[in-house]
Amino acid sequence: MGANGTGRPAARAGGRRTSSPTEADRLAANAGGGRRSSQRSQRSEGSKSTAGNTRRSSNARTDGSDRSTPIDRRLSSSPKPEGSDRAAASAGGERRHELRRQAIARACIERLSLEGLEAGRLETLAADAGLSRQNLLFYFRDKADLWAEAATCAAEEIFAILTRLVAGEAGPAAIRAVRRGLDEVARVLPAAFAVHLDAAATATRASATQQQRASTAQQTFLAALAAALASPAPANDPSQRLARLATLTFLAHHRAARAHQRSGLAPDLPLAADLDLAELHLVGAARTLPSRSR
Repeated sequence: MGANGTGRPAARAGGRRTSSPTEADRLAANAGGGRRSSQRSQRSEGSKSTAGNTRRSSNARTDGSDRSTPIDRRLSSSPKPEGSDRAAASAGGERRHELRRQAIARACIERLSLEGLEAGRLETLAADAGLSRQNLLFYFRDKADLWAEAATCAAEEIFAILTRLVAGEAGPAAIRAVRRGLDEVARVLPAAFAVHLDAAATATRASATQQQRASTAQQTFLAALAAALASPAPANDPSQRLARLATLTFLAHHRAARAHQRSGLAPDLPLAADLDLAELHLVGAARTLPSRSR
């Protein structure tokens, strides 16, 4: 008979012998709990360390001790600009701004010579200077301000060239130098010369600074021409008047030819022939100057 009294051998649980699941679960749970406890302990210690570092950093800022680097101390102890230093820094900034305005105006001068003040568009003018429309208006109040700056730069450049050309000339030769000089400017700097000629007929008002710059350039040239006409004597009233007359006469012929060319309503004027005749009369006047008869 079997042990169970039925005559059959006793069945084994599950068909095989196994260890107690309750004990295995307890061991795994203890191991997992230990790891989680260790991780929580590490995070807690890290938080405490971070908090301690923060408190120490805060204390370093408030306890009056100096933990800055030598470079920090040098920067903090460097003197701040005061009085005349601030004025000089401000003047330097204004000078850079003014030079930037002039550079932009020169970059736009070719388009202005072709399209004029009215037809020119701020977007295309800004693109010529490599700027956006908004950046262009940072330097200029409006298109009229840009035009006035371009005309001022053109006048400065043209009269500087003419001043160099008449230097060293004497008497009637100075008249011929002006004539050749304007012809050369028209050939080499056509855009600047065109803007200069158009500026007189353009209804825009330059600023006081722009007027002063253009006037200074022109007066410097007229003084040099008057001195050349009176040479070897000092410049005098007749030579000064003739210098102004010669400049106005030559420019008037160029300006009239420019207006006819732009209008397209009349044939081009015979500019060269007109300039030849004007030069002949002006040379004759130069020979009659009191300084030349002595």
